[in-house]
Amino acid sequence: MYKSWKVRYFVLYENVIFYFESHQTFKKEADPYGKIILDGAKVDAVKLKDPLVHPFAIYDQTSDRVFILDSPTEKERKEWVIALSKVLTELDKTESK
Repeated sequence: MYKSWKVRYFVLYENVIFYFESHQTFKKEADPYGKIILDGAKVDAVKLKDPLVHPFAIYDQTSDRVFILDSPTEKERKEWVIALSKVLTELDKTESK
């Protein structure tokens, strides 16, 4: 399904998710490895049969990219999906004004 999973450290700041190669690179204030801009994005939990995998997807509609992220636990996946959903709701409110 996916070429490979890579471990990254993610930080949600306003309408952007920055990702770093590791928590250590984040703590050293290194430049992020990449970023996902959430304007116009959609987020949803992904259901797989493997109980050890807890993925969710971010659909970037501006670039037609899909980012599949995996959380270490179901609880963390729910926290990410809820946090991202709140950001996206606020962005929708701002755009519709």
